[in-house]
Amino acid sequence: MQGAIPGIGAALLAITSVLAACNVHAAAGSYSSEAAGPVMPNRKVWYTTVHPPVGSPPRDGKITTVSWRWGVSSQISGLEVKLCYRTAQDCVPVTSYGKAMTQAFAGRPADGAFLLMYRVEGSGRMTPIYGERSQVIVNYMY
Repeated sequence: MQGAIPGIGAALLAITSVLAACNVHAAAGSYSSEAAGPVMPNRKVWYTTVHPPVGSPPRDGKITTVSWRWGVSSQISGLEVKLCYRTAQDCVPVTSYGKAMTQAFAGRPADGAFLLMYRVEGSGRMTPIYGERSQVIVNYMY
């Protein structure tokens, strides 16, 4: 090419390649898992509803937010509810929030199951409590 500076084409190609490699776009995904609530006839026992991933979240998917909805047939003093990721040790208390959203699990793999765990503290007999249908919605990036 007449008037072109030697080597400028190769330099532009190299710069374009670097910029293209840096221009990585993250994609978003989500799934919603529903389950019947547990029957809770006894105090001081954890009752669990499992919310497995729906579909096949990508292996490199990372959670951004988790929303949930839970309810019970009647409110009772001593009720505790927690939302857990994979195990009963990685949880956030949700007793006061029957429907809400959290970023507490952000960055964890999107293909893990969530648990809604219920327990009634206290002593003495109780009338069984029935968990209502619950839902967990997981949003993720990959």
